Amino acid sequence: MRWPGYFIRKVKKIQNLNKQIETAFGSFTGEVKKYIQAEKSELENINQKIAFIENKIASLRDQNMGLYEASSKSKMLERQIAVLEDSYTTFTQRLAEAKFPTLRQTSCFLSVF
Repeated sequence: MRWPGYFIRKVKKIQNLNKQIETAFGSFTGEVKKYIQAEKSELENINQKIAFIENKIASLRDQNMGLYEASSKSKMLERQIAVLEDSYTTFTQRLAEAKFPTLRQTSCFLSVF
């Protein structure tokens, strides 16, 4: 008769331990779920930041391309301006020479007459 009482006490201890394990497991599962959810939220925030930065990079690349094109046009215009300024200077000098011949040229004309 000693065995049934001993066995019942052991079974109750085991049942109590099982309840403690189930409670601890439930708490642990809840904590893990909270941790996973927090990590998912953090990952989503990071992915949103990455998408924003990628869009910003694309926008900056477009702006950079526009600035590069504008810079190229500006350099081309500067070269054209320099050529035109040189041409203007040359034509102005030739016009002045045509209006006011040098004395040597004048003396040649005088001697011919």
